[in-house]
Amino acid sequence: MPNEVNVQTMYTGPTGNPDTFNEPSLYAGGSLGQRLEKNDLSYQLVKADSGATASTATGVIAATQLAFWKDPDAYIVTNNAPQALGGQVTNAYRNFVAGVFRTAVTAGYYCYILQRGSGVDIKMTSGGGIGQLMTANSGTAADAVAVAVGTQLTYLGLGRLRGASANNVVNVDLDVPSAP
Repeated sequence: MPNEVNVQTMYTGPTGNPDTFNEPSLYAGGSLGQRLEKNDLSYQLVKADSGATASTATGVIAATQLAFWKDPDAYIVTNNAPQALGGQVTNAYRNFVAGVFRTAVTAGYYCYILQRGSGVDIKMTSGGGIGQLMTANSGTAADAVAVAVGTQLTYLGLGRLRGASANNVVNVDLDVPSAP
């Protein structure tokens, strides 16, 4: 695993907002993998997999989808679970969540993924309730699933729900480890 660096002032694109960063190249090449703290949010600068296109089962990267580590040493993430670490082993990719995409990201571009924060919207198609824990869902939707209160997690926990999902999104107190 490469060295870890937390930086308070990083280039966040023309908008100045890491949530909308979607760039074909980096302003400073050595910034890939660095973490950015903004208010109560923690981001990491990564590169989207060049194969995250409409031709995959998951499709192009969209806001609120889960990001999975494809190559943590090179900081490459994907929304396509079968292409993630452990993707060839049934459900193993569920333990390699990297964070949450905050915007639609072009395949092969650089972006910030959100790893920690309060009140974060995440793709979740059904169910859930306040206080439940969540984990990556099985399948190719790059979404999360709620785990009943009192049930032991069998996959990496991603955070705690603030309520039930609505319009395929749930509000979560997110806490994802920075690297596998």
